Amino acid sequence: YFRNLYMSQAFPAFTPRGFKAMEIPKEFQDWLLDFIKRYEHTRRVENWNGEATQMDFHEHPTTFIDMDRVRHEKEAMARKILKPLLEEWTGIKPLELTSFYGIREYQEGSRLREHIDRIDTHVLSVTLSVQKRDVPDDAKPWPLQVTDWYGRHVKYEHPGGTMVLYESSKLPHGRPYPNYSGTHLGCFCHFKPVNMHGTDTKKWDSIAKAARDNVERHRETARYRSTKDIEPEHPVYSDVEYGKGSIWKSNNDNSATKNAQFTVTFKNDADRALQLFWYHKSEPQPVFQGSAWPGASFNIQTFQGHTFFWAEMEEQTPLPGGKLTIDAGKRVYSYSLPLESRNKI
Repeated sequence: YFRNLYMSQAFPAFTPRGFKAMEIPKEFQDWLLDFIKRYEHTRRVENWNGEATQMDFHEHPTTFIDMDRVRHEKEAMARKILKPLLEEWTGIKPLELTSFYGIREYQEGSRLREHIDRIDTHVLSVTLSVQKRDVPDDAKPWPLQVTDWYGRHVKYEHPGGTMVLYESSKLPHGRPYPNYSGTHLGCFCHFKPVNMHGTDTKKWDSIAKAARDNVERHRETARYRSTKDIEPEHPVYSDVEYGKGSIWKSNNDNSATKNAQFTVTFKNDADRALQLFWYHKSEPQPVFQGSAWPGASFNIQTFQGHTFFWAEMEEQTPLPGGKLTIDAGKRVYSYSLPLESRNKI
């Protein structure tokens, strides 16, 4: 709540209104629908951090069709179609793609409280309403709501096949009303300026860090002592399994991190470009994650115990020493070819 109040005033604005609605370009919409058709059999319940407050996932769990299965494909589409639209709208170029995820399925009754996004990576964004499913006869719109620069609540119905460009780290946005429009399928694409007012990326990172520090300086914590519990004479028990699918972690318990998603960095220290794949015995083929030139790196959201391997370009065979398993305590994974492998090439 404090982030909404403070950052919406402290963070710079790039456009007169902060948002722009439009239809999803046909090529992009066709690709999204085809992805859903190909991979909806992989649908899973989405886990959320127990500290998150913008979602009512305790009462209405969201499901997820993970677009990281086609990481290279989705990022190429985002750079080809969405990036130019954002650059033209804001006048800020070049932009750097930082995150593109979905497909998230919001079920009947879901709410999304107004919030702002990460100030270091989610600066200029696109939220896409891909499709509406199981729409009831008495359906009501489930609008996207923003609080504009003048403090006014602006609502946009956001039907399937449309998208909204918005300044996600400054503009409070959400869907704070129950969803009575059926299942809503959406995805989200985020960018940050590579250069801002003539400064380089490191300068922009320092701006974001200063903004985060400002939030921390104004944050106050307090100890809370619960009031005494009194068992009612005739208790009524809820059928809702509160906390199901949540990731909880106390100060003295590290076990919850086992099922928590986190970001890791993969770095190519070899002398040539390589590819990275994710693989699991349940999948018939390894899943391409990305490629990296010598010395380059990229980030991936993953889980403890997941397995990856490095391979030559245009191949899917693990290189010597190229297999790795994610450890919750490690965030950077560098790979360089063993000496004997270099000598054979």
